[in-house]
Amino acid sequence: MSEQLTAVRAGEASLNTAQAVILDALERLEFAQAEAARIRDAEVTAAGEGRVAANPRSTSAAAAAAIAPRIGTQRGTVLTAIVDAGGLTDVQIAKRCRISPNSARPRRLELVESGHVVDSGRTRKHGGRAHVVWVATPEGHAWDVRNSEPADDQAA
Repeated sequence: MSEQLTAVRAGEASLNTAQAVILDALERLEFAQAEAARIRDAEVTAAGEGRVAANPRSTSAAAAAAIAPRIGTQRGTVLTAIVDAGGLTDVQIAKRCRISPNSARPRRLELVESGHVVDSGRTRKHGGRAHVVWVATPEGHAWDVRNSEPADDQAA
């Protein structure tokens, strides 16, 4: 990017050309960061983790709910954002958590399937279209309370 600014200062490139190159570089960086997050999440999360069968045994449902969100994962970040905001749409989740909508929706779906998030019955409009507002369940709130304690309290 500094080469572009040097070229503009020397009169060898227009500001619009330099801006286009810089925006392209930023877009590639954002894509690379999203891909790295996807890979990291795939390494941390086993396939199907947190999902429950349509008619699960109580032990299966409890086990899936217990492992669903973890601190430091996209799933944990999404749940914390929903709790903190008192409810978010998928569009708002992606923006607030700074993740791709293609990553936000699957994480929210996993939270729904694990019983941490539910449809509030309300909608909010984005771009003229109604979107479901997702809220935390009592389990989701309890997870947030357990995981938002200061590190000193957790060590005790």
